[in-house]
Amino acid sequence: MRSDTFALVDYLARNRAAVRDAVDGVPRPLRERRPAADRWSTAEVLEHLAMVETAVHGLLAAALEAGRAEAAVRGEPRAPFVIDEGHVARLLDRRQRITASAAGQPRGGLDADAAWGALQRIRGQVLELVSASDALALETATGRHPLLGPLNFRQWVVFLGGHDARHAAQIAETGRALGPPAR
Repeated sequence: MRSDTFALVDYLARNRAAVRDAVDGVPRPLRERRPAADRWSTAEVLEHLAMVETAVHGLLAAALEAGRAEAAVRGEPRAPFVIDEGHVARLLDRRQRITASAAGQPRGGLDADAAWGALQRIRGQVLELVSASDALALETATGRHPLLGPLNFRQWVVFLGGHDARHAAQIAETGRALGPPAR
């Protein structure tokens, strides 16, 4: 695996660990409770993460197939990829509230454990695509993010890691707002 692909995988792992740590910081009995009527519960945040990652997985799968076809025609080696810290910084800025599209709105039908399981399953599928992308350029934009603009395959992968980090902070805020469980 190329070092820049390894860096993407590591970035995803570090930010997913931050989500897990944030979830573990919320007492289990409070993970399905909203801190306010207009805020998501921990379970809803996890469900949202799984929904978004599922949608991005679709973009990544299509981009990988297109990239394979393009590589067969061009046969050019790919340039190294560097994570754009500017994109990451915009995602992590919690002062700017971002409203999820209707497709990314949690439906509230999952508890935190089930949502975590769904999130972990789709992450495994994303990691398979990232691994399969190692030798391909994949520099053509595959979709437009409402905040970050057009993104290519690897930029979408970075988005997923940053999205995890953003929502890890949200989950931690939720836990602080709910406080310790009542005894």
